Amino acid sequence: MSTPSTPTTGTTGTPATRPVTPGTPTPQTSGTPAQTQGGSSPTMGNMSAKPFVPTKFDVPLLEDDGENYDTWYVALQLAFENWDIWPIVNGTELRLDQTTDSAGYSEWGFKDCKARLMMIAALKKVRQKCIYCATSAKEYWDQIATCYSGTSGSNEHTITLLQQFFKASFTDTELLQPQINKVIYVAQQLETLGFPIINRLLASLLAI
Repeated sequence: MSTPSTPTTGTTGTPATRPVTPGTPTPQTSGTPAQTQGGSSPTMGNMSAKPFVPTKFDVPLLEDDGENYDTWYVALQLAFENWDIWPIVNGTELRLDQTTDSAGYSEWGFKDCKARLMMIAALKKVRQKCIYCATSAKEYWDQIATCYSGTSGSNEHTITLLQQFFKASFTDTELLQPQINKVIYVAQQLETLGFPIINRLLASLLAI
């Protein structure tokens, strides 16, 4: 039987291998443990957390008669503040000059457009007509206030409330307490607009 030849390193061919001592782990020459097992190594992109995306707020629709204007106003203002666009709506943040700050000019326009979309989405079809001629979020906001608040040169909202109060009637087909609460709420709105309803008049109406 011939004796095995000792591996040699020549100028050509494969280099000689170093004998491995039993019990010594074989070093890996390339890749990570996950790669050598057929998987792919995790990347920073996969491990990083997803960015926080604010959810859409369910702002109540403004009734055509303005009955819920006060609560609608507060809810929409809070939404504007959350999105950091309230200064644009109330007119305290003016649009920058396009030639000196094109980025700021574009950002202002983007926020203004977002505010206008939020207002249109919070109006019913009939009252959307009152803002068709407006060209900015502030004009939208002011024209809505003109139609409903009664404090911006228009008494339309006040007249509507007075009609609701003096024409209020009660029916046996509905629960009484919600009907009474509605009349009281109208009286409270009139008081905030400078038309306080005396308690005696309110009591006489509720006694009918």
